[in-house]
Amino acid sequence: MIALGMVQLMVVAGHETTVHGIGSMLFRVAAEPGLRERLLADPACCGPPCTSRLRIDPPIMHMARTAVDDHPRAGAELRAGDKVMLNYGQPTGPGEVRPPREFDIDRPANQHLSFGTGRHRCIGEHLA
Repeated sequence: MIALGMVQLMVVAGHETTVHGIGSMLFRVAAEPGLRERLLADPACCGPPCTSRLRIDPPIMHMARTAVDDHPRAGAELRAGDKVMLNYGQPTGPGEVRPPREFDIDRPANQHLSFGTGRHRCIGEHLA
C-alpha cells in the first residue's frame, strides 16, 4: 500500500509541476519582449531565464506545514501544531537590489526556494 501511495504521489506531483513549469516558461518566452530572439541567437544563455522564471513563478507557489515545536519567528510565537505556509515564490539573495517581481534574464543566479529545501526538497528537481 505504501508503494502504491508513493507511485501515485510521483505521478500526480511530477505531472502537475512539469506541466506548470513548461507552461510558465513558454509564457515568459512569448510575453517578455526580445527574450525569444535572444534565446534563439544564443541558446547557451538559457540557464538564467529558467532561474529567474523559477524565482518568480515556481511550479508550486506554496506548501502548508505544521510546526512540530515552539519557535519565536519574526516577532511572533509559533506553537507546536500551528499551521504555517511556505511561500516559494519571490525569494531574493542577500544584498539583492533588483526589483524582486521583475523577470530579468541577466539577474545573477541565486539560491531560490522553488524546489523547497532540506528533507522536503523536490526529488524531481533535476528532471524539472
